[in-house]
Formats: sequence, structure tokens, C-alpha cells
Amino acid sequence: MKIREVPRLLRTVVHVRPGQAVAQLQYKFGRGVARAAPLVPDPEWGLTEPAVPFLGPASHAGCDGESIRLINRELPFEGEPDWNFEAHGPLFAFHLHQFDWVRDPSLSPRKRVEILLHWIEDHDEGVGWSPHPISLRILSWGKLLLTPGALELDSTDRRGILASLGRQAETLMQNPERRLQANHLLSNWLGVVFAGALLRGDHADRWLSCEKELRTELDKQIAPDGSHVERSPMYHALLLENLLDLRNLGRAEPGRLPASLDAALQDCTARMLGALEVWTHEDGEIALLGDSAFGIAQRLGELRPYAAALGVTPSGPPTPGWLPGAGSARLGAGPFSLLASVAGPQPSYQPGHAHCDALSFELVVSGERVVTDTGVAEYTPGALRTLSRSTRAHATIEVSGQEQAEIWSSHRIGGRPRVRVES
Repeated sequence: MKIREVPRLLRTVVHVRPGQAVAQLQYKFGRGVARAAPLVPDPEWGLTEPAVPFLGPASHAGCDGESIRLINRELPFEGEPDWNFEAHGPLFAFHLHQFDWVRDPSLSPRKRVEILLHWIEDHDEGVGWSPHPISLRILSWGKLLLTPGALELDSTDRRGILASLGRQAETLMQNPERRLQANHLLSNWLGVVFAGALLRGDHADRWLSCEKELRTELDKQIAPDGSHVERSPMYHALLLENLLDLRNLGRAEPGRLPASLDAALQDCTARMLGALEVWTHEDGEIALLGDSAFGIAQRLGELRPYAAALGVTPSGPPTPGWLPGAGSARLGAGPFSLLASVAGPQPSYQPGHAHCDALSFELVVSGERVVTDTGVAEYTPGALRTLSRSTRAHATIEVSGQEQAEIWSSHRIGGRPRVRVES
């Protein structure tokens, strides 16, 4: 690091939480890097099917037997995937190891089993053992196991997959992403608790006991108005689906989830649905605030009936159209509908998905988008990532060619603007 970059670094780390800073240092110097835990005693299978069918994979994830399609990129698929493929960057690798694409209907039940077993055999270390992919892979494998006809298993296959699930859950419980916090940490505890609800045995009961940590993160990260603290409609919708998936397990076996968690899921998902309604335009798609893109998360039109089948109905914010926790306001008059961003980068301790979009807006006229936000197309550091986060990529004011916030690297922000709502 150059001397002139030190002030920028200080302006960045001053917002970091103490425990988060310690975890970041541990990770940087190798002592906090997640490694696969030893195999746990064979966990027992619990549920037989979900309370209601799970939603299918999001449109960005799929496999036609010849290539794997993820976030608008492809990986040739000949026999088995290359689990160490890195050419498309870390985000593609994360999605590859999250396994949502394996639920694509074009894959046969037996082929899905072969892919799972190949991962177990071939990927004992590497990016797939990072906490975030583990979190979402547990959900993907759980959905496959619970969906009738999705997998063609014999008893040996089942034992191998359950043993791996147990190892993944134990690894995740020991290595939550306290250095990153925000949606990663929430997904970590969600994945651990999901495994505890899915499986049986002493270890499963211990994973399920982490529901306290999950409820703590829900209280911290979901504002009273229902918005997620990172104010990205895309990540908000992703988290909402996963929380509904956990509620699905709870409804499949009443009493398995603690009553306190069941009540928290009911309340939280209802408020999140209400917030997502504010963030959804007349075309059914989300506003592209912060790091958001189409086709990654389920749309409100899919999430609302899924939630209703699980006994969850939207609970709108106290003031219709106003999400003070996210600094988002929806205004309408006649054919005009405007969604305004009236907040700076959030949360202060982890603004990795925030952009220079203070006082920006999206405008819809007669159901058609007229003024839009750029959203996000890339996470890898470079010109495209910098552009998507820049002030000029949003419908707002740029003063003297200066950025609203001191964006650097791919997910860092130093100095930040202060935004106040007067009325």
C-alpha cells in the first residue's frame, strides 16, 4: 500500500465493528480461513417432504447437460464440472458451488445424484468450503432431497450425501463470516439451522440451537419497515426466499422449530414481503438499487403465492411507500410512479453492495420504465465494477466531477455522504 492511500484506508476501517476487524485480521493472516470439519457421526434423515413445493431455481441458474449457465456466463459441461474453475471470477465460482443450477428440470434425477457425489469425492477443499457457498448449498441439497422424484438414490448414495451435509453444517457452524457480517452472516446461521431442521441426531440438535444467533441477526438486519440493511432489493428477495424455505421445513414438521423462531420467521417474512412490494415496479421486476440485477432472485410474483401457501401475507410499512430503514420512498401521481433513494451507503460497517446513489431515482410512466438505475453487472475489480458504483451511473447529482462516496476496490467505501430526510 502506498502512503497516500493510508487516509482512505482509515476512512474505511473507522466504520468497522471491533469484532469484525479482529475476524478480518484473522482471515487475512490465515488463522480464520474456513476448512472442512472432520466427518460427524452419520446424521439421521428427518423429513420426507416439504409442507408445500419449493420454488424452482432462479432464471440465471441452469444446466442443459452441455453447459452450466450462471450469471450470464457459461461453463462447458462434459461429464462432470470443473469444481476449481476460476476464469469467470469468484462470484461465478460461488454460484457454481451453491448448486441451485442442479435443480434445473433438464437434468435427470440420476444425473443430479452423480453431480452431488462427484463434488463430495472431488472437492474436499477450495472455494466450495467458503462459508457463503456452504450456506446456500445446504439449502439447495435439502430442497433436492425433499422434492419427490428429484433424486434417484440408493441407500449408499443417501448415506454419502447426508454425511457430507453434516460435515458442511459443522464446518459452517465453526466458521461464520463475522468479518463480513450482513447478508453473509445471516445466510450462515440460516444454513446451519436449516441443516438442524432437516436432519436428526445430537449434532442436528446442536445446529438447530443456533436459532438464537439467527434470530439475533434478523433483529439486527431487518428494519421495522421490513427492509434488509444492505438496501439491495435483489439480496432482500434472495434472503426472503431462503427464510420462507426454512419456514417450509417448520410447517412440514410442527414443533421441530422452536416457537420463538417460528414466530420470528412469520413476522419477519411478512414485513419483508411488504418492503419488496415497495421495491417492485409495475412490470413485476425489482428496482435496480445498489448491487441488484434481474433474474438472480425470485420476483414478487413468485414469492407472494409461495409465502401465502406457508401462511404469510405481506405486512406493509407503517407509512405506505416509505422505507425509512432503507431510505427508499415511492411516490405516485396519475401515470407517474417514482422510487427515490434518500440514504447514503448502508450499513456503515459493510457497504460492499452500496453505490453512489444518494438522491437518485427510478421513474415509471404508465407502467414503463423511463428513468432507470444501472444496477450491477460485475463484482470483479475493474472499469465496469467502478462504473456501476459511480455517481454518474445513477440519476442523481454529480458535483464538480467528484464521487458522492469514496469508492475503491470492488466492495470498499472510504468517505461517505450524509443524507437527511427533512419531510
